[in-house]
Amino acid sequence: GLLIHDEESEYSMELIIGIEQGCKEADAQLFIFTVGEFNCSWSKNEYQRRAVTFFINQNNIDVLLCASAIQMNNISTEDFISYLNYFKPLPVISIGVEIPDIPSVVVDCTKALKNLVNHLIDKHHCKKIGVLGVSISSKDAEDRNRVIFSTLKERGYAHDDSVVIYGQFTYSCVLNNIKKYVEEHKTFDFDGIVSLNDDMAFALFDYCNDNGIKIPEDLCLCGFDDIPRCSFTQPSLTSVNQQIAEQGRRSVEIALDLLTGKKVPPKTYIEAKVKYRQSCGCIEAGSNIHTITDTGETAYYSDFQKMSAVLDWHRKRIQLSNITDFQTSHLEYASYRILKETLNDDCRSFNCSAMSVCLYEPPIETESFVHFAVPENVNLFVGYDDKIGFDTKNISEPVYFNPHKYILPPEYMADTTESTTVFALYQRNVQYGYVVWRTGDFDPCMYRIISKTFSCFFGSAFINRREEIQRQQLEENNMLLAKFSRTDELTQLLNRRGFMNIAQQSVNIAMGIRQSGMVVYGDMDGLKKINDTYGHEAGDRAIKAEAEILTKAFRCTDIIGRLGGDEFAVVALGLTEKAYKKIKDNIKKLCEEWNKTADEEFVLSISLGAAFFDENNFDLNELLKKADAAQYKEKNLKKATRK
Repeated sequence: GLLIHDEESEYSMELIIGIEQGCKEADAQLFIFTVGEFNCSWSKNEYQRRAVTFFINQNNIDVLLCASAIQMNNISTEDFISYLNYFKPLPVISIGVEIPDIPSVVVDCTKALKNLVNHLIDKHHCKKIGVLGVSISSKDAEDRNRVIFSTLKERGYAHDDSVVIYGQFTYSCVLNNIKKYVEEHKTFDFDGIVSLNDDMAFALFDYCNDNGIKIPEDLCLCGFDDIPRCSFTQPSLTSVNQQIAEQGRRSVEIALDLLTGKKVPPKTYIEAKVKYRQSCGCIEAGSNIHTITDTGETAYYSDFQKMSAVLDWHRKRIQLSNITDFQTSHLEYASYRILKETLNDDCRSFNCSAMSVCLYEPPIETESFVHFAVPENVNLFVGYDDKIGFDTKNISEPVYFNPHKYILPPEYMADTTESTTVFALYQRNVQYGYVVWRTGDFDPCMYRIISKTFSCFFGSAFINRREEIQRQQLEENNMLLAKFSRTDELTQLLNRRGFMNIAQQSVNIAMGIRQSGMVVYGDMDGLKKINDTYGHEAGDRAIKAEAEILTKAFRCTDIIGRLGGDEFAVVALGLTEKAYKKIKDNIKKLCEEWNKTADEEFVLSISLGAAFFDENNFDLNELLKKADAAQYKEKNLKKATRK
């Protein structure tokens, strides 16, 4: 296993190349855990990347290589040792920084930096040498500063804060501070600069280009790390090469010795080398010479190198175009369904030979953590491994497993010497799961973009699904509210508001197709007496019974409502007078049957009146008035008959 901050920086790329070479020679499988940096100042959620360290244990790997130098930029040695102790009893090897009681592979830059400072003084006759440094706590920075300042002191040069421009190892930070230095001093008065890394050197490089300072004529500029860009800038950048790939390869050798019981040294030193190029004045512009080393070795540019640089640029353009298509295809609406259908093929188009997305259900909100507890059950949401023919498209049932046992079930992951990377899926303070994949020949920066896009897509898909569920719940609630707002609670018929709205719409529709019909108005007989004699509960039972009888008697297409108290109304499209008479007789019959069978002391009956509507007479309020008048006549007739 390799614990590293990222895969895309030049340092990481070179280190991984060396480790992969060592693993290939040893027939070993490499798992890469990209975990970001501690106390990262530019991203408050960087801690989320550390979630995958949960898998750094003896269930998954045999030994852990730790790229300690970057991890310790913003954390004390004591705190970092405590962090590494979490992985015990797993053997650990530190790369880049010496850590007590842990086998460490470190670069010795003393000779190289001493030679570089003396080179600027003796060969290029620099009178004032400055340093692009860092103010953060960093063992690397302290070691480099110590050598640079001690050499400057030996040569009688200024060797204090007055010659340091701070940059925190980053391009943007040092560029701002260079501008502040010039504003304060009214000039950039150095003729030689040693930068503690190449990124800061390139910031000064760009500042000089923008402000008419010529390199190397006005300023000899030197970096540290010898990243690939150093060879291809104009002028090319003199830099200290830490032999990073060799550090990685040697760390694998030490790991194998450790696992086989061999004695390993507490420290293994790799000597850094200076690569002299055009930026200090050692190589003229236009020369075919690529690099000169401390030992006098000379490397030449070849046409193949120049062509490779151009081809690499074109290749990255195509890769970026593919990623852009991938991003835009999901930007409109990210959904779990679409991701499940398309993600495997998308990753194959990025030349990944394997990829699996494992999701936590539900996602987990977090606060800043050092160690993260992965749940005991995760969903292998989507994935494939072309080496073993696995593809979730061929599996009908959901796959769940316990990640405490393994990163992925063995049947879904090939045993291979190709490197496998594990990274966290997260957005802001929410963990969605993790991804396990074997990347291909795309530039590592491209895979970093893809991995961040994964997080965005799954974060958006979860939010979209949650919003869809909330929207459905809201619609259901609104439907219930609408139903309650127009439904009579006692009878479950339409209330006055609901009836007037729906009934008028129905009449209007009938008029549109020139269909006549009937409006019926009903008023229960003697409800007040029932309430006064037997109580309001008896009155409610009478109202419910009458509502049921009306529902039985009228057609299912007819609109029935309780207007309030003992009043009911019906709109019946296409109802004829003959049909109405049958319904009316049936209502009377049903009331009589109910009176016989119901265990009640009161008698149930209702008076009805009707009004016909057509294209000349369809105002519902007027129709109800007419029907009510007809009902009133019937009720009076009943009273007269009873007398």
